[in-house]
Amino acid sequence: MAYMQSKSSRIAVIDIGTNTCILLIAEKVDNKITKLYEATDFPRLGEGVDETKNISEQALLRLLKTLKEFSNISRNYEADRIYAFATSALRDAANKKYIISQVASKTDITIKLINGVTEAKFGYYGALYDIENSISSEDYTVLDIGGGSTENSFINDGLFLCKSINVGSVRVKEKFFKNGINDKTLGLAKEFINEKFLEINFLNIEDKKLVGIAGTVTSLCALSLGLKNFDETLIHKKVISVNEVDIIFNRLTRLSEDEILSLGSYMKGRNDIITSGVLILHEFMRYFNFEEIIVSSKGVRYGVFLFLTK
Repeated sequence: MAYMQSKSSRIAVIDIGTNTCILLIAEKVDNKITKLYEATDFPRLGEGVDETKNISEQALLRLLKTLKEFSNISRNYEADRIYAFATSALRDAANKKYIISQVASKTDITIKLINGVTEAKFGYYGALYDIENSISSEDYTVLDIGGGSTENSFINDGLFLCKSINVGSVRVKEKFFKNGINDKTLGLAKEFINEKFLEINFLNIEDKKLVGIAGTVTSLCALSLGLKNFDETLIHKKVISVNEVDIIFNRLTRLSEDEILSLGSYMKGRNDIITSGVLILHEFMRYFNFEEIIVSSKGVRYGVFLFLTK
């Protein structure tokens, strides 16, 4: 790890996903997380990975640029440690070792590759740590729709349970919507998504409250509120009904990527995949009979921070 001290509460956490790269710089104050800085960039590391099974050189260059910027910001905030972790795109890539070694040699950042179960666990605790003191509650199930995979996690009888499936907004877009959305491609996408849900249809989650994390859900919430700029204070803990999800999804299918981009500043880097992400959410809520979803603006990076400072 870069400039690491053994006991520190000021940590820079970098979440390297399929589409986004998120930096959280935070510290613990009175046993609570105090966010000092947060930023999101869109290197789209997973571009083409579903088809080629490799991270492209172009995607690597985009990632390196982002990580160098994030490293400089972390130094400016005097973070004692950088903890960078990667998820679905790098997990799936045949050239993952090459990508990790290139990042290590060209930046001061070492990437930790985490599996889907670990990602789900971090997402669960990160999402719930400030929602109704629910850190040990069994009343919730957390849904994390990423670019390459989707994780669902919960606790039953004191046992943490989770499942990661290879359905994500970038993956669905590249498989079905490269040339736009029509009735045929939409039908094929729904069939693909619901077939993947068969892998988790044994989960006993229908009686729980659904909490959603990550960009699809938070951007959807911003749209439902009619926001032009992302405002975490309005979005965190907001409740969205399945009917609202349905209305927004149908609206998105009628818009071009440029029109979606104009809906809000938070659509930059997401305007071509938000429809796919909302489709996954919509199908999940229908499949498991959820009438509403609670939005959490926290998530995996906060779970990582909690783990590192416990």
